[in-house]
Amino acid sequence: MNRSIVRFIFCVAAAVLVATPVGAFRRARPIGNAYPAWSPDGRKIAFQSTRTGDNELFVMNIDGTDVTRLTDNSGYDVHASWTPDSRRIVFASNRSQGQSTAGRLHLYVMDANGQHPTRITNDAGEDSFPEVSRDGRRIVFINDRTGKREAYIVNIDGSNLTPLTTLLPRRRTEVGNPHWSPDGGRIVFDADLGGTYDIYSVRVDGSDLQQLTHSPAASGSVFWAAYSPAGTELVYERGDTDNWRMFAMKADGSASTQISPDGPGDDFHPSWSPDGSRLTFSSDRAQKGVFDIWIVNRDGSGLTRITHGAQ
Repeated sequence: MNRSIVRFIFCVAAAVLVATPVGAFRRARPIGNAYPAWSPDGRKIAFQSTRTGDNELFVMNIDGTDVTRLTDNSGYDVHASWTPDSRRIVFASNRSQGQSTAGRLHLYVMDANGQHPTRITNDAGEDSFPEVSRDGRRIVFINDRTGKREAYIVNIDGSNLTPLTTLLPRRRTEVGNPHWSPDGGRIVFDADLGGTYDIYSVRVDGSDLQQLTHSPAASGSVFWAAYSPAGTELVYERGDTDNWRMFAMKADGSASTQISPDGPGDDFHPSWSPDGSRLTFSSDRAQKGVFDIWIVNRDGSGLTRITHGAQ
């Protein structure tokens, strides 16, 4: 699968679906459920789904029951991230702002029940892939104001926008998928700084860049690294065969092991349970091209599908 498609597959699909009538969508396109985010209290999973015709945000119990729609507007809503108290959700949306058509993605925060959505960024470019820090005070996210996607940090009220990766050495790359360390001191992200996409870590002031993976040019790339709740491991997705699978490694990049079992389809967007014992992720392993939400134990056992299209 093309690397750029892997990183933005659901955002691109969402942009197409905005202009597609709901009836036509249901006839022509399978429903996709993606980007799951486990709530810090361990009770819920937020995710985005195309079950209503465009990408909207939903929440469900961790067994897949009690699916509740959180957003409903003319644009699309994506990339949910919980605040540490599980009472609010930060997300990206291109919902219209008094205009007839949806605009660029910007960051919003809303109550965990979908009420009181408030826009918190109003900057140049497009904002995406937000993640709230463990202390609930800051958000790391991606913005393309420079012509390339870069990582930025902003306070949760939208103040004090700070660039994180704009001064890093690079070739032709764009930065993607930033995630906080539990202590708030570092950010991991993926980028093509040396010929293939790899995982990097940097301090929140932009210093001390460390390369954590070294993917051979001929064997694919890695994306989407996220720290375990204890900060001792990173889960990430690797595509060095025909399929993408989840792996875990120590926080320094050593001792990589495969988590998700082999099989058909691709596994993307892992999110840790609060106790670090399980992961939720999106995968089309049940039907190629049709993504649903799954859960698996950290040791790779207990693989369970918890969404089934519109259910």
